[in-house]
Amino acid sequence: MEKNLSDANIIDEIKKRFDEKNELISKLKNDLQTTKEKLFDSEHIKTKFLSIIRNELKNPVSAISGLSKLVAQKDFNSFEEVKTILHTIQAESLRFSLQLDNILTAASFEGGENYNFLSLFDINELIEEVVDSYSDEIKSRDKKIETDFFKPLKIYADKEKIKLVLKNLFDNCIKFSEENIKIKVFEKNKKVILSFFNDGYEINKKNHNSIFQRFHPLDSGLSRKHCGTGLGLCVCAAIAENHGGKIDFSSGNGKGTVFDVELPLNTDELQNNGEADFEEGFVIL
Repeated sequence: MEKNLSDANIIDEIKKRFDEKNELISKLKNDLQTTKEKLFDSEHIKTKFLSIIRNELKNPVSAISGLSKLVAQKDFNSFEEVKTILHTIQAESLRFSLQLDNILTAASFEGGENYNFLSLFDINELIEEVVDSYSDEIKSRDKKIETDFFKPLKIYADKEKIKLVLKNLFDNCIKFSEENIKIKVFEKNKKVILSFFNDGYEINKKNHNSIFQRFHPLDSGLSRKHCGTGLGLCVCAAIAENHGGKIDFSSGNGKGTVFDVELPLNTDELQNNGEADFEEGFVIL
């Protein structure tokens, strides 16, 4: 009787271990499948990224090169013709620089180099500096800029990163507004709110949940009119979160689109904020 019980126990133990091995094998198979899918997604992102880079960065370089050659070789009837071409070159240079800054910033975040070089600066003055850099394009496109600043307002942040956020949002306003652009800065609940409004392009509701994702240009599709890597808003969101803030938007109902960036005014919230990365799997190269 004891021998039979012992044999039964041995069989039960073997069965138990066999089941555990099967469970482990099943888990390993699932892990391998997940890894395979992630690798496939990474390769897809890499391919898409390289395709965007080839098109979006090559185009302005080609335009700058071609227009510069034209200025150097052609005899113009008036200086105004030359100025028009030079303004176009400047606009293309600005956009090229912006896209390159987005790529490098995205790469630094992905590599874990998301450190902030903090300094105290006037946010209104920085906005004015960004707007001034687009002065020729504003004039050529006949845009109307309205600013509403809440007194001199200093914030403690990484100036270059915040400047990149401002450039991305203002560049979108330039591209997508019909005529009017409004920039408003105000303080609310120990936060500074930077609000960028344009009266033109409205974001389709089906894209509301994805516009802050990488490689999702506002004007997407083969027929889209405007350049862009689709990194701009993703970079803006990462920078805002890395500063203990956030970015949001509202769009539709014939009222245009407004993006609001919220940043903390007190330094404690920024200093205690953890690292804010891009979503998992954000692959540049």
